[in-house]
Amino acid sequence: MTAFPMARLCQIRFLSAAICIGFAFMQTAQAAIKLTFFPASDYSTNTSDMNASLGVGTFTLDDFSTAAFPPGLSYALSGGINTLTYSSLPAIFNQNTLPAQCYNYDGIPNLGIASWTGATAVTNQVGNTFTNCFSSDAAQTITFNYAPGAKSFGIGLANFQSTNSPQFPITNHELFVNGVDLGVLETLAGSAWSPGIVLNAYLRIDASDGSVITSVAFECLTTLDFLGFSDLAIEPPAVTSTTLTASPTSTTTGLPVTFTATVTQDPGSAVPTGSVTFREGSTVLGTAALDSAGTATLTTSTLPAGSDSITASYGGDSYDLKSASAVLIVTIKIKVPNVVGLTESAAKTAITKAGLTLGNVTTVPSTTVPAGSVVSETPSAGSAVAAGVAVALAVSSGPPLTLQPHSLAFGTETVAIASAAKTFTITNVSGASLSLTSISVTGGQADDFALTQTCGSTLAAGASCRVSVTFKPVSAGAKTSSVSVADSAGSPQSVALTGTGVAAPTVKLSATSLAFGTQAVATTSSPKTFTITNSGAAGVSLTSITVTGAQADDYALTKTCGSTLAAGASCTVSVTFTPVSTGSKVANVTVADGAGSPQSVSLTGTGVTAPAVTLNAD
Repeated sequence: MTAFPMARLCQIRFLSAAICIGFAFMQTAQAAIKLTFFPASDYSTNTSDMNASLGVGTFTLDDFSTAAFPPGLSYALSGGINTLTYSSLPAIFNQNTLPAQCYNYDGIPNLGIASWTGATAVTNQVGNTFTNCFSSDAAQTITFNYAPGAKSFGIGLANFQSTNSPQFPITNHELFVNGVDLGVLETLAGSAWSPGIVLNAYLRIDASDGSVITSVAFECLTTLDFLGFSDLAIEPPAVTSTTLTASPTSTTTGLPVTFTATVTQDPGSAVPTGSVTFREGSTVLGTAALDSAGTATLTTSTLPAGSDSITASYGGDSYDLKSASAVLIVTIKIKVPNVVGLTESAAKTAITKAGLTLGNVTTVPSTTVPAGSVVSETPSAGSAVAAGVAVALAVSSGPPLTLQPHSLAFGTETVAIASAAKTFTITNVSGASLSLTSISVTGGQADDFALTQTCGSTLAAGASCRVSVTFKPVSAGAKTSSVSVADSAGSPQSVALTGTGVAAPTVKLSATSLAFGTQAVATTSSPKTFTITNSGAAGVSLTSITVTGAQADDYALTKTCGSTLAAGASCTVSVTFTPVSTGSKVANVTVADGAGSPQSVSLTGTGVTAPAVTLNAD
């Protein structure tokens, strides 16, 4: 315990004039305690005078009469003969019979009392001074306990100093606050109390640093002493009020809302301390500490959609009681999710998950959104709406026209030679007659493709027509284009066209096939030949001349050709057939050159069993 220097202070106390008093600050491990000592001149047996002087008066006991204690107040007598706890005052006791009941002045014969019967531990005398009984065998302590805890504790002290005589010696008392020994009361009072006289005086005890006073004890330090108390006053924590605001009061899910709670004393001007708990209904959103202005703020982005009931509850502190705000309604709307492009089932899941409901669903034709997927939604995506609002969907029924197939591949085709026609079908699936505004080859190498069609200017519901396309490359190389079909119900659709133009070959073969007929197994036929001629204006490379195919092993070739063939020149390829087994034998002679795609001569023959030879003897 640390005692700060004694000082003199003039303070205003709910009176029209200032009263000069002595005070001391006592710093304990639990709290800072302020002691204020009022001179005997301020003392009055009138309770209202005491309250006015002390500035403490929420609960008051006048002269310790038989009135009930305020809730939570009790006192205990310890030391001496016994230890007792009281929750109410004893009846008024006749002072004339007091010595016979509780005095024990052994060793002081002039009092004429040999012993104490122990019948009474404390007395409430006719003069309404609450005291303990004198005891010479041990120091006694009276402790006042106040369970709720008090901001301030004021008490009237009766006869705490007296003349120095055998019957009424000068006495000293130890002071304890909340169980902590603060020292000798008369020493702490200093010049505020003049020793050596009969003294009635006031003492006020204040707690600070957010603590409260729960017990005050006075201990006799000398024998033949008693503790006298004339009045008691207690100042409990202040009533508070809590107000709550929000910014904004209307927003959408996932966006932040800031709550501000302000706590004030009611009445009072001190700033409460502690924390405020914010709730949405019964759900705790969070807790925030009060700042130096008595406000606490909390920002959250997790409020549920709807009209949320928000409250702020102040938990109180040592000087201030709990309080709660009125309910504040914050409206949280929902952003409509973007479901365009989702399937109808997936869109419904997203809408209900967001806290909305599925409204009317209609179908519309679309050439850009696949059938069964959402084309549009109402309200539009991103709109802020109340929880449960219905979202209407327009779902694609697909294009009004179907084109089958969606692409035509022509492969390779000799330059300037038209391919065989390939076709696709246009079908009206919209349920109503449609105008066909155009069917044309567009884009890429459109000049390499040509079309004919059986479609007129309109196509009835459910009807179909055909479009035929041919490929006639005007030059060698890959060719791409498309057939665009436009109608009165939607964007154009198209069928992709691909093909490759190849130059006409300059290498010609004199035969396209060689037929060997039947040939006995394991015997070799006579050779059959064909000629390779370069009819072009320049030489050409002959990259390979080989027998290929399933039964290539049944055929063999010889040739007069080298690796190149000059312009206008020819060479000969000879082929023989040697079947390794019976049956039809098919193969090819493949000629690859530098002028174009490989050419081939087909080879056919049949292997048969050789006839048996019989020798007859003459």
